[in-house]
Amino acid sequence: MSVCHVRRRDNLATAIHMAVEAAFWFHPLVWWLGARLMEERERACDEEVLLGSEPQVYAEGILKICELYLESPLPCVAGVTGANLKKRIEAIMSNRVALRLNFVKKVALVASGLTALAAPVIVGIMHAPAIKAQSAQVAQPAGALEFEAASVKLVKVPSDGRFRIGARFDPGQFVGEYMTMQEYIQTAYALQQGDKIVGPDWMSSRESAIYNITAKAAGPAKAKDLRVMLQNLLASRFQLRLHTEERPAPVYALVAGGKGIKLTPVKFDGSDPNAGAIHYMQSGAEFQHTSMALFAHALSSNTLGRVIDATGIQDLFDFKLTYATQGWEPLLDPPIESGQPSIFTALQGIGLKLERRQGSVTVFMVDHVDRVPSEN
Repeated sequence: MSVCHVRRRDNLATAIHMAVEAAFWFHPLVWWLGARLMEERERACDEEVLLGSEPQVYAEGILKICELYLESPLPCVAGVTGANLKKRIEAIMSNRVALRLNFVKKVALVASGLTALAAPVIVGIMHAPAIKAQSAQVAQPAGALEFEAASVKLVKVPSDGRFRIGARFDPGQFVGEYMTMQEYIQTAYALQQGDKIVGPDWMSSRESAIYNITAKAAGPAKAKDLRVMLQNLLASRFQLRLHTEERPAPVYALVAGGKGIKLTPVKFDGSDPNAGAIHYMQSGAEFQHTSMALFAHALSSNTLGRVIDATGIQDLFDFKLTYATQGWEPLLDPPIESGQPSIFTALQGIGLKLERRQGSVTVFMVDHVDRVPSEN
């Protein structure tokens, strides 16, 4: 409890502490500093009073006030608080004045306050560039790659109902037909199964808005470069702005069985045009020169969610996998009369299995996108 003004020598430390406490109330050092300053203010007050008063009278006055106001009579008003009362009364009765702060101790106290204030700010500044770069990875499409010419049209579904939906990357060219904005974003950023896009409802509605896009590069370009060009095209013609967030989600991990994988690796000299091709069938799929990473990506589906490669195997394989499907997607629990095994049983036949694990999915948050593109 304080009943007099704190000496001028404490004013600087008190002012610094108030600023630190307001900004970093959660910091443990701030709590420690607050307790120490409370004690120093009370000692300084006692010292001032004892210069012209009897210790016994002063001590009795403090005890009387504490007796009356130890608890507040109103629930909404705080009671008396302060440092250790017993030690304070003992110090007053023994006429021990407050511990004087010499220059070194003043500097130490001020330095402690400045450290509590500056340390979190410095740590934040050191990590800010990395955080900013992570956010800008998607919000600012990488590189300056752009198509030389592009035609973007808002179209309607043909009245006869005959139209083709899809996208393809030809050498130096991208063609998208009757696709929604959500599908173009999925294509441009090569979204994996399980990744989500959050934006306006019209983005995923084929009745609200679909587009035909034909875009050509200045020369031959790889598919990954064409994707970057498509990202830049969406940003310039639709004013698309988005960022990503990683959110925890259960995934399946593709791992080798206890007895190892039952596939024979194949060599790849780069001449096979069908390398990495996946041919889906009504009861499974056939894989050519396929890595485990690509195989896991192919297994990702609406029914399984995201599948990640945890085999550690770098070889390529040719194999055919037969399993029960529905609409080209694997059935997790097929009926017995189907005569086809589940995807889990089929994987066991080639020495692989799926394990349920905790992973994450990427959520693409659309901050802005125009429904009507700018003119060609």
